[in-house]
Amino acid sequence: MSAQRPPHLKLSSICLVVLGGYTTYSTFAADTHGLILALQFGPSAIYGLATVVIGAAASIAGIALGSAISTQGKAE
Repeated sequence: MSAQRPPHLKLSSICLVVLGGYTTYSTFAADTHGLILALQFGPSAIYGLATVVIGAAASIAGIALGSAISTQGKAE
């Protein structure tokens, strides 16, 4: 038996994810822009690339973990 979440909790979760992603991206863009304005092209490129690579790795790890947890719950 699975419990249903109330609709207001679903909406709150969606808003939290959207706003969290927006603030994270805007901070990333502002930091990179600041480095470029300071003529710090090497550090800005490293920061940008590292952010994308680490973000992608974290996403893959989260998907794998979620899948493992989901699969474990079905086996029980």
